[in-house]
Amino acid sequence: MPGGILVFNIFAALAQSERNLIRERTNAGLKAARTRGRIIYSMDIA
Repeated sequence: MPGGILVFNIFAALAQSERNLIRERTNAGLKAARTRGRIIYSMDIA
């Protein structure tokens, strides 16, 4: 079963890097909106 563990770890690494890209794009968009003077609302997720 080592092959299955390897595949799982590869997909986990890809998912983590994709999550980081999404976070970077979101923060860049929020920063751009702030510079344009847009009102930004955030929802608190408990």
